[in-house]
Amino acid sequence: MGSDLNGSIALLRALMEAPGRMLTRDELCSKLTLSTDALDQLVASINATDALLEQDADGVALRVEADLLDEEYIFKNTHGHGRVELRECSASTNTEMLDNAENLASGDVLIAEIQSAGRGRRGSSWLSGIGQGLTLSMAWRFASLRQIQGLAVAVGVSAAEAFGTLGKPGISVKWPNDLYIGDLKLGGILIESVPVHGGIAAVIGIGVNVYMAASGERLPISSLEKHVRLGLRNQAAVVLIDALRGCCSAFEQSGLESFMDGFEQRNYLSGRKVRVAAEDGEHSGTVCGMDAQGNLLLSGASGTEAVNVGHVELL
Repeated sequence: MGSDLNGSIALLRALMEAPGRMLTRDELCSKLTLSTDALDQLVASINATDALLEQDADGVALRVEADLLDEEYIFKNTHGHGRVELRECSASTNTEMLDNAENLASGDVLIAEIQSAGRGRRGSSWLSGIGQGLTLSMAWRFASLRQIQGLAVAVGVSAAEAFGTLGKPGISVKWPNDLYIGDLKLGGILIESVPVHGGIAAVIGIGVNVYMAASGERLPISSLEKHVRLGLRNQAAVVLIDALRGCCSAFEQSGLESFMDGFEQRNYLSGRKVRVAAEDGEHSGTVCGMDAQGNLLLSGASGTEAVNVGHVELL
């Protein structure tokens, strides 16, 4: 899908410059240096992803506003070290960063306006619409794999706190790597790593629903906002990048300890009966907390057990 959408942001920006007006095919083809067939294919690809455009024999117009990202704004307003790169289309920001890990420094960020083959845990997919979600990855150098145990939870706590500054309190963290509002998923975290220069480069990928899809589909997910508020995705990117850089810096120094209280306040699973499918089999019980290594604690008939990693289902 990604290659079919190359040029989509330029088309959307051209239409945003003429609010409330339909631009003719000739105007758009001249402005974007496209053939009429290429323009029609691009419009079809955009609408197959999100129903953003109206098209008739006369031309093309925006159906709804598109809240597009601004690389310069994000870079100027974030703090800490690291580069920020905005890509129009990416199959997966995590994959791109992992492939370039040798050249990455701690705090480097890659953002995609459109992500076509994003990955979640256990092989699930994470796709982003156009101007609807926020998908980015950040690199950070650590000494070893052991040092990043529990990092996904710390990232979840930090992201939840960051989005609270945008007027969205009450975000919870579902161990080990999801963000929830109420009982609906807001976003997910995927941390992957590769060895580099005697240590590892951890790539922290996060996808968040900023708005609901323009297509109007009723999906069992939540979002930061229901309706487009221009500039919100840029603000969300800034507070999230700052939060991730601060999180990794603190985690590098003291591990999960400084995030334990924040997790307990936002623990979506607290007191719930769950089943966890782990590598060593299934575990079930009532969630009673998390230990300092990031293991989920389950209380059952045989006492309390710690589960290192696994897929959680509510009972």
